Amino acid sequence: MNKNTTVILLVLVSICGIFLFLDRSNPSTDERKEKDKNVFSFKADDVRRLEWAVAPGAALVLERDEEAKDRWHLREPLQARADAGEVGTLLSQLEFLRKDRTLEAPQSLAEYGLEPPRMRLEIKTGRGAFACRVGSENANQDKVYLQVEGESGVCLVEKGLLEAFRKTADQLRDRSLFTLDRWSLTRVEVQGTYPKVFTRQAQVPDWKLAQPLAAKANSTEVNTFLGDLYGVKIKDFVTETPQEPAAYGLAEATRTVMLSGRERQEKLLLALGRRLEQDILFGRLESGGPIFTVELELLGKLDRPANDYRLRQAWEEVVAEQAVFLEVTGPKSYQLKKEGENWFVLGKAGDQGPEKSLPEKKPADGELVKQLLVKLGALEVSKFVEDQAQDLEKYDLGEKAWHLTLATGGTPPAEKKLIVARELAVGWLRFVRPGEGHVFAAVTTDLTEWLGKDYLAPTAPTPVAPAVPGPLKAGELPEATPAGDG
Repeated sequence: MNKNTTVILLVLVSICGIFLFLDRSNPSTDERKEKDKNVFSFKADDVRRLEWAVAPGAALVLERDEEAKDRWHLREPLQARADAGEVGTLLSQLEFLRKDRTLEAPQSLAEYGLEPPRMRLEIKTGRGAFACRVGSENANQDKVYLQVEGESGVCLVEKGLLEAFRKTADQLRDRSLFTLDRWSLTRVEVQGTYPKVFTRQAQVPDWKLAQPLAAKANSTEVNTFLGDLYGVKIKDFVTETPQEPAAYGLAEATRTVMLSGRERQEKLLLALGRRLEQDILFGRLESGGPIFTVELELLGKLDRPANDYRLRQAWEEVVAEQAVFLEVTGPKSYQLKKEGENWFVLGKAGDQGPEKSLPEKKPADGELVKQLLVKLGALEVSKFVEDQAQDLEKYDLGEKAWHLTLATGGTPPAEKKLIVARELAVGWLRFVRPGEGHVFAAVTTDLTEWLGKDYLAPTAPTPVAPAVPGPLKAGELPEATPAGDG
């Protein structure tokens, strides 16, 4: 292929590409017809402001937040946060509103309830402004008449448009207790019957318990608590501009919830009051705003002891069943090490005391080792015995206890240590994580018995060679052999 041919082919390919692009960018006849059925040409994300009034009610105004594009605010008839879900329903009604039938230049707009209209709607987008009037229902009462201002025709649209915009300001308000993004929180502080503080580093999923003591937290439980907290909605708005919060008990709140994010924080004040012979939970943000009521069930979510959120897995995030190494010292000392799919024992099965003697490794009974790891993995906190204990000897957690080191593979490998005391007569044992000092109790039956087992693989019995007859002595006769049938 010469140079001229290559150039010609490249030009043809370019022309074909341009043709395909232009062909795809131009909608087909059917696509144009479908698009013409839409009342408006904008998308929901383009809308910046909505203003409407349904006769004989007052005007409502919604505006999109300039910084947080997914957040909306009520501007009229009151200043408040708007429910993003409710606003999204209104925007979807407008974006996908379709003409069922169009009447070209009707003689009387009053005949269709458009002068005066039942509702007038103004829409401001990033590309311009639109306005429309909505009139009466058709004969079947399933559609309403609509006219876009500036156009002569009147079209029929779904009645759901008018029903959606009949909502009151109270129905459009955001009833969330907090505005902070739940997943950006780095600190949660609850004050009340059971004070507690949870903390975590930014962009780190695991929570820690900071108060009333420093301990590992069960992140699943903490996240469930936050999900429940964010799921609570404001029941009723009592007053928009409270002059005396003390009248609702909020000057000395009995419960507070402080949420902190990367850049700001919010504090919720709660107080239990009584009206009309009923208990009522009043609330307000410390920064100001309306006083509202919430369901009493929120108290149950807040009044859980800190211990309910502590991590109960003995090995924390390490999965014992995935271990590749286990070191045991104490009444018996040995190491179990996994190489490939096989386990090996290092240390004599009968070694006593914490001293380790590690001869050549020997094959271990793999199935027995797996059963031991399952028992270790099932070890969970059943009771918190003492926090930050100073004297571990009184719990038999000193040098004579079982000292365990468990390691898993991975990069980097994870390693955890436990000190396990002998089992009590009632089937309990105590254990502690070195360095923490928190003493736990767990229900078990025979864990320490398993720690003392012999994990060497059984050896095959040595075969016994058949006896070989020796030379005959004088006067001895050879043993008779059975005669054959022949």
